Amino acid sequence: MEFKIIEENKIKLFVQKIKIPTKKMEVFYNADMVFDRDISEAICSIFKPKKICDCMAASGARGLRYASELKESEVVLNDKNINSVNIIKKNAELNKLKVRIENEDANTILRKEKFDFIDIDPFGSPIYF
Repeated sequence: MEFKIIEENKIKLFVQKIKIPTKKMEVFYNADMVFDRDISEAICSIFKPKKICDCMAASGARGLRYASELKESEVVLNDKNINSVNIIKKNAELNKLKVRIENEDANTILRKEKFDFIDIDPFGSPIYF
């Protein structure tokens, strides 16, 4: 896997070098969803949730953006793919952000804990969550 560093909003991210995102990617990042992440971040900044879960964090872009803007919120980034978890850790360190990183199935973490804001952004339908 080859990676490059990109910048999205105020966040720097290690992302896989690939032109078109697919389900086969080891660590998922979709550059076409920047505007969607902008909207999610704006919504969170209005509601100021105390505890946020990005339950399918992939590269961590969305959750790290929350952590960057909402300093008083606890942000949990979760992904069941260990490769994603390792990249999330690198991306959190790169941005010097304090977040909690978990390696569980999304349904499991959502059953175990309560959150004020849950972000579900799967590759495909969210119906299973």
